[in-house]
Order: sequence, then structure tokens, then C-alpha cells
Amino acid sequence: MKLAYFLSLAITSTFLSASCYVTGVAPYDTLNIRIAPSHKAKKVGELAPNASGIDIIYCKRKPYSSPWCKIKYYSSSSKVVGWVNSKYLYCPTINYYCVDGVSRYDTLAVRDHPSYRSRKIGELSPYAEGIKKIRCVRNWCKISYLDDGVKIIGWVNKRYLVPCGY
Repeated sequence: MKLAYFLSLAITSTFLSASCYVTGVAPYDTLNIRIAPSHKAKKVGELAPNASGIDIIYCKRKPYSSPWCKIKYYSSSSKVVGWVNSKYLYCPTINYYCVDGVSRYDTLAVRDHPSYRSRKIGELSPYAEGIKKIRCVRNWCKISYLDDGVKIIGWVNKRYLVPCGY
């Protein structure tokens, strides 16, 4: 892909990550912010179950788990930087995703329907960026991306998509 495309993507995504909010946390509970991407890591802060205005710095996936995102959050009294499990964040304005969790010797299959039995119509490298997520159905997401200037639309397993951190 062209450098200008990635530069415009980087500028755009910087402003889009500020409207994430906490989801899936009980009203009487909080979401812990950790010093490292692990539920065992030291707690450095917490988010209310209705917290919003959360900035994602970047996300990464650990084997056999949902991605963890490094976040920045400004409360009324301080700024907290740390890690939260992405399954507790909803970011409706993040439009571009990256492939994560695919071996560097493998590719991510893009299929014409949301099934591993469906015909393969493309593939993404383990380091692919600039993927537009259209919608998700169960464990599959419909995406679009550019392949040598040609727009490809297909389905990938959602466990391999994370918001890009530029």
C-alpha cells in the first residue's frame, strides 16, 4: 500500500480513539487498569462501569485470550495510563484495524462468507494494517481493505483483529 494512505490513516485514527467507553461491567463493579497486559499484573487504577472518553494507545493479543489495550484516561483529578482487557471496551468510532495473533509464517484467510468452510477470496499478512471493519456476526467480521489498489470485501475471524495503535 502507498505511504500517503498510511499517513492519512495515522492522522485520522489518532482522533478516533477518544470516544471509547466501558461496557460489560456490572453497575456495582469497576474495570481495573493494570500496569501490564495481564489480569495478574499490578492494578494502577480503575474505571467506573459507565466511564467514557477513554483513549486507546494500542492493543495487542496474547495467545488464547482477548486483546489487551493500553489506554490513557483523564479523570477529574488525574491521568491514568495502563492496560485493560478489550472485551470491556466499546469504541464505535474506531474504523481501522490491524491483524494480530497470526504467526509471522502464516496469513489470515479472507473468506466470501462467515465460515471457515467458505471459499477463500484473499489473505492478509500477519502485519496487515488499515483494515476497515464493516460489521461482525458472532465470531466473524466483514471487512474491507485495499490489495494493490483494489478494494476487497470479505470475512475474517474476529479474534485476529485489533484496533490499530498509531
